[in-house]
Amino acid sequence: MRAGWKRWADLYHRYEETFWYLVFGGLTTLLNLAVFYVLYEWMHIDTVVSNVIAWIAGVLFAFVTNKLFVFRSEGWNGKKVWWELGTFVSARLFSGVFDTVFLVAFTEWWIHFPAMPVKVVSNILVIIMNYIFSKWIVFRKKTE
Repeated sequence: MRAGWKRWADLYHRYEETFWYLVFGGLTTLLNLAVFYVLYEWMHIDTVVSNVIAWIAGVLFAFVTNKLFVFRSEGWNGKKVWWELGTFVSARLFSGVFDTVFLVAFTEWWIHFPAMPVKVVSNILVIIMNYIFSKWIVFRKKTE
């Protein structure tokens, strides 16, 4: 029985960063989808406007959780936090534009699918993109 727990503990420590990225990435995605849903479906706000507001909410939540819990980037001093925030928002702008174009293309320009299923598919692609940007650019560990 103890060997099984040790194996799980070893796996957790080996993939801890990925695990927490999936947890907080999932929460960010839920936040993004919820904000979009309320604005688009309930309040009947334009697709792009709803998506941009949902993106802003997600980026703010994701920056703090990625910095503190996923990549454990230390320090909130001016230069470092501004560089991280700037590169984080820049990378998220790229994936946010992708998300918006994907959403509009499949709901308004081409096939006219319902917005929420398209938004879910787009968010899966965005999660992968954002992990790569965050791990290798924004919160990369400096080698000595």
